[in-house]
Amino acid sequence: MEEDSITVLLRNGLSPYAVIDQATVYSLANGSSIANFPGATSGIYNYIVVKHRNSIDTWSKTAMQFPNGQPLSYDFTDTNTKAYGNNLKLKGGEYCIYSGDVNQDGVIDIADISLIDNDVSFFLQGYVVTDLDGDYFVDSSDLAIVENNAFNFVSRMRP
Repeated sequence: MEEDSITVLLRNGLSPYAVIDQATVYSLANGSSIANFPGATSGIYNYIVVKHRNSIDTWSKTAMQFPNGQPLSYDFTDTNTKAYGNNLKLKGGEYCIYSGDVNQDGVIDIADISLIDNDVSFFLQGYVVTDLDGDYFVDSSDLAIVENNAFNFVSRMRP
């Protein structure tokens, strides 16, 4: 995994799940990051939502109570049951967020495949949304990722 920016949102535990606070952080190469949420009230139950530029938004399995003045640690990588709807993929011994939602509509489908296919044909390079594997080249490996996830009907799961 490459270091990259992600947005972590706290959403209210009750419908319509309003955004309580959010932080943009850099994930380290091991996928970990630290986010601070000064807007979070202790004792209130909130969902944690992870957003990335070309991945499916991933919600925590349940709303969690935030302890008074204490850090809360949440690890999506150790089991797929940490994500709402078990919406994680096992890769290299860790659970990962699904990649391929380049148009950020909540579903990996032909629209995402088309965007990546176009960029493959132009030999696009650099830090671009269609580079799913983080190697700074849009190529057949990125196309394989999005096609596999589209074939498996991967989509955002939320309460």
